[in-house]
Amino acid sequence: MATLRDVARGAGVSIKTASRVVNGEAGVAPKTSARVRSAVRSLGYVPNVSARRLVRRRAHVLGMVYENKSWNWLNDFQRGAIAEARRRGYEVLMHPWDVDDPENQDLLLRSLDQGSVDGLILTPPCGDFEDLDRALAQRSAAYVRVAPTRRSGSEPSVSPDDRGGAAMMAAYLIGLGHRRIAFVAGGPEQRSSHDREAGFRSALESAGIACDPALFLRGDFSFESGVARARELLAQEPRPTAVFASNDDMAAGILSVCHESGIAVPNDLSIAGFDDVDLSRHVWPPLSTIHQPTAEIAGSAVDLLVDRLDENDIADPHRTLDIRLVERASTGPPR
Repeated sequence: MATLRDVARGAGVSIKTASRVVNGEAGVAPKTSARVRSAVRSLGYVPNVSARRLVRRRAHVLGMVYENKSWNWLNDFQRGAIAEARRRGYEVLMHPWDVDDPENQDLLLRSLDQGSVDGLILTPPCGDFEDLDRALAQRSAAYVRVAPTRRSGSEPSVSPDDRGGAAMMAAYLIGLGHRRIAFVAGGPEQRSSHDREAGFRSALESAGIACDPALFLRGDFSFESGVARARELLAQEPRPTAVFASNDDMAAGILSVCHESGIAVPNDLSIAGFDDVDLSRHVWPPLSTIHQPTAEIAGSAVDLLVDRLDENDIADPHRTLDIRLVERASTGPPR
């Protein structure tokens, strides 16, 4: 098997420089790093993880904490986190969070205290739990928050442009000719719910369309809440001509009620979602939605966390990633 000495010789650098690149440390010129990584690939070099753990006193495991009702979003996020973590020499441990289960919380904190995980990625809404935040601060634990309500402070964060995305989708529906547009918000405990609502309302205001309170309903980002809110909306007279749900899971729930009620989509009702998870492409008709780069968000969170563990300089600790509109067959002009 190739050794680190072989990598250094193949790249024309010292063993120390090769080691710094392999361990993801800062201070190596990009061209030099590229030569070392090329040598690693060509030689098939595999780092001795056990030795690295002993030297650096790390488990090389990152904890991903979640309490999210959208399993489709979590699946995309998990894929992105695992791919980037493995690229950086880490594994990902999934850890469910339940605010009503003290034992569950103790297990997470114990894994930090015992060194089973090196740091945490807090998916929404876990980054806003004050008790968890205090417990992590007491331990000086390294963690990154995803889409938190509070973006200030020393802890890094990564977020999509929720407000801009919602405004983009609302403007698209208005451009199709819709004026009676219903909005199904997500759970109030997540910042994304408030930002998406704000973006929707701002687009209506810009178009001179009054926000009808009867067309504003709240779900919790789950498929089931989309089903429940759809039954309320479809019982209204007159019905809305379009529904914009705050995520694809709820939009799919609305779509299922339309199918069972004989309401044609998009001829009778246009339906749009947010996130662009796999589900949005697999339902019929496929959902128009806002694509947020979930896997890229996860990878960025991993990068920030590993850089923090390595004590690297972080130029941009609070990152916002761009979104885009995806037009599919679930939306069209109103009758």
